[in-house]
Formats: sequence, structure tokens, C-alpha cells
Amino acid sequence: GIAPAGFFFRALCHGHPPRGSTSSSLAAMASGVVFQGGSLDLLDTIAEIELASYPPDEPATKEKLHYRMTAAGDYFLVALQDGKVAGYVCSTVAEGDTLTHESMDLHSPGGSLLCVHSVVVEASHRRQGLGTHILKEYVERMKALRGEGDAPRIKKMALICKENLVEFYKKCGFNMVGPSPVVHGADPWFEMDIVNK
Repeated sequence: GIAPAGFFFRALCHGHPPRGSTSSSLAAMASGVVFQGGSLDLLDTIAEIELASYPPDEPATKEKLHYRMTAAGDYFLVALQDGKVAGYVCSTVAEGDTLTHESMDLHSPGGSLLCVHSVVVEASHRRQGLGTHILKEYVERMKALRGEGDAPRIKKMALICKENLVEFYKKCGFNMVGPSPVVHGADPWFEMDIVNK
């Protein structure tokens, strides 16, 4: 279905698919996953997972995650397994078609550029294909969102990631744009995107 209220993204983290995973192993792993929007009752857990998943200079604060859940709820997707948060993707929307510090900072509901902030899998669920499953589900939901005249609401999905995650995002449908002018933490970032046609 369409994205539930309470959704959003950030692409920098863990959640690599396992080496040698097959569609059957992904399907078996994914069978127990339930998706829902980001809800404030999950905020503490998500903030803890965020903090544990990034180097000290990179995680979103609890306040920033709260903002994304409340202001950009349609762009926050949580994966639950056995009733517990297994991972999430969160984003905001911006005007224009290029990632900048400004476009990554605020949510502009009328925009059509989806700025992916987090793609995170909780530590005990990593290396099982869950990151791939969550992100592909998220991308399909974002592509399906409609605006005026049944036009796609999201024209482009963009994210920044570290070099070691480029292949992961390529497998999920993103294309390399190049080095990003956005600086977040000490390491260099690369911009990737999907154009929604």
C-alpha cells in the first residue's frame, strides 16, 4: 500500500546484505517482517539504535528523529520483527533537485526531492538481508506516492553514503552521482539517487 503516516530516511549506515544471499533466503528472512510508520512510542528505541549505529559525529539526535517523525511522517518506515524494531528508513522532502546542507536540514512538504537520512538495521538483525528488504520496500512505497493529477509526489530520491556502502545502494536501485558537497562527520560522502519516472 501507500506509505503510512510516520515515515522517513538517512542513508549512511549498516545493513549490508549477506554475501551470497539469494532471493529465497531474503524471502525467508523477510517473512516475519511487518512494516509501519514511525510512531512516537518507538522514538526511544529508534534513537538508541541510531546512536549505536553511527560513529559519534554522525547519528541524528533524538530531537531530530522526533522532528522527522512528526514533520515528515509519510517518509518514515519502521520494520518490526517479533514486535521489536529491527530497522528503519527515514527521510525528509526538499525543494529543488540537489542535496545540500539546507535541503538535508528541514522538511518542505511541497518539495519533490526525497532526502534519505537513515537506513539502519539494529545490530542483531544485520547481515541477514534485512537492510536490502527494508530499503527496496521503502523505495517502492515512495515511487507509489501520488500528488496532483496522479503525478509522482517524489521525483527523485537522493542520499549520501560512505564509499563502503556504494555497492549496497546500487543493489537497491540507486545510481552514483559522485562525491557529495555535503559534509557530515569526518569521512567523505558520495551522493547517489533514483529518479522516479
